[in-house]
This record gives sequence, structure tokens and C-alpha cells, in this order.
Amino acid sequence: MFYINVQVKPSPVHGNGLFTAEPVSAGTTIYQGNADLDLIISEEKFSTLDAAEQQFISHYGAHSRQDQQWHLAHDHIRFCNHSNDPNVTLSYPDANSHSCQIVAVCDINAGEELLQDYREFEELRACLQ
Repeated sequence: MFYINVQVKPSPVHGNGLFTAEPVSAGTTIYQGNADLDLIISEEKFSTLDAAEQQFISHYGAHSRQDQQWHLAHDHIRFCNHSNDPNVTLSYPDANSHSCQIVAVCDINAGEELLQDYREFEELRACLQ
């Protein structure tokens, strides 16, 4: 679920991107997954899907090495593009939390594209459980 207003628009980075419709201050939580709506798929189940379904999930979702599952958000967060210089990042409210949030790492102007370093997903915990 988004805590800010966002829009999906053509991106100079890649295809469509996710843009904020309002200014966002550094440290603001902009998003939290919803385990009741997001899809979590075991590797076993993923392997039974056809190639087009696997491609869609691997393009718009993320694979967690820790829990060996695929995570696919139900909403527009899937349009957040990659950058080596991101303006949002994964954050965990506390060390024991299995629920991650996405937080602004700097002030972000209205109309600016939200960008995340996809390498964070290499370390993704069970973010949506």
C-alpha cells in the first residue's frame, strides 16, 4: 500500500516508471507490502508455470534467496525502476520484523521518478509475510 500519491508514466530509465505526485521528505515511508493481496509463490509452484507466466513474475516480482520464494506485488510498486543511485530503499521497522517498507533516502520532488537499487532484492527477507 502506498502512503503517497504516485503515477505510472513513461520513464526515461526504462519503459514505464513510478513517479511521485507530491514532494516526499527524506525518511518518509512511502510503501508497505500487503500479504493479504500480494502473491507469494514457492519455487516448486513457480517451476510449474508456463514460460510467459514465469517471465512476467521474474520481470515484475522479486525472488528472495532467504525464503526461496517469489514475491509479486499486487499494485504499482512493480513499476519502480532500478538505479545504482536510488532515491528509495528497503527498510525494516525493527531487527525482528518480517515486514519491510520502502522509504525515501533523500528529499524527492513532485513529479520525480522513484528509483530503487534492485540489488537489495538479493538480500530480501520474507518481506510480505
